[in-house]
Amino acid sequence: MTGAEGFDHAGKFHSAGFFELADQPLAITVYVDEQACQSLMNALAEEDVDLSYVKIPVEFGRTGRSVA
Repeated sequence: MTGAEGFDHAGKFHSAGFFELADQPLAITVYVDEQACQSLMNALAEEDVDLSYVKIPVEFGRTGRSVA
């Protein structure tokens, strides 16, 4: 999922233009259980990755016929 425009952690504006797509903001959505989320956050902390994030508890599942 991409964002068309956005501000980084320092307040600098980023956007994708018609001729230049390199500055396009990127949003990644991950839905996992709490244990997997904590594992991901721990791995990012070990790598000293500088990211902004939002954690929101959600209910997730699937509908339809189960594939057996």
